[in-house]
Amino acid sequence: MRWLHDNIITRTGTIISVSSESIYQPLVNLQDPRLTRVFRTNAVSNQWIVISGGYFKASYVSILNHNITSSAIIKVQGNNSNTWEMPEFSLEIPWDEYHLILNFTEKTFAFWRIHISDPENISDYIEIANVYLGTYYQMPGMKPEQTIENETTSSVSFTQSGQCDGYDGFEFRNPSINHPRLTNAQRLDIIRIFQTIKNNHPIIFLIWSNQLDFERPIYGVIDGKLLSFKKSDNPNAPWSLTYKIREVY
Repeated sequence: MRWLHDNIITRTGTIISVSSESIYQPLVNLQDPRLTRVFRTNAVSNQWIVISGGYFKASYVSILNHNITSSAIIKVQGNNSNTWEMPEFSLEIPWDEYHLILNFTEKTFAFWRIHISDPENISDYIEIANVYLGTYYQMPGMKPEQTIENETTSSVSFTQSGQCDGYDGFEFRNPSINHPRLTNAQRLDIIRIFQTIKNNHPIIFLIWSNQLDFERPIYGVIDGKLLSFKKSDNPNAPWSLTYKIREVY
């Protein structure tokens, strides 16, 4: 399992520039954790987002909640100058209808770019709710039997005659995760991350990071106000941890 928790896009001091932006869905929306706050370009071909402001390490890129079509060419690129004719690093990001994600060998560059060309997009703009660019934290091994719960906020009431009435809410995943063996160093790492993300800063959880077709990534928060570590008698991995994740939008 991997946590994508340290997003270069939302760091203080990061500089973001774009090829174009709508005055009604501006660039600043990319730094809003709510997926209903989207960023839009004013065109569909040769559109880009450039990230700079330091030498940044990255091994994951993610584009979440978008209108990009399957015929688009989407690339993540890295360079040590803001010129893009022949960047030092360039990979195509595979398409998905909701969540584009790509893992690559960790690279460090002064400039990163997301490049999108989608000329067949009938919307005449590119719309994106969230971009992640950064590294990941490799969580300790999980128990093989994890519980992936799918819940709803819908409500229902029943009359005495057997009829029902209700409110249609939305569906979300709310899995329970168990890590049975943690070293003390891993426990301290997780505490440090939790001090930053708490239970109200969404991150990307990859439950099975090399089987994303088995369980797609979860954009969510730690579901609870605490992380409870349990001490064991194992001298090499003396801690265990169980917690829940709640998918958010």
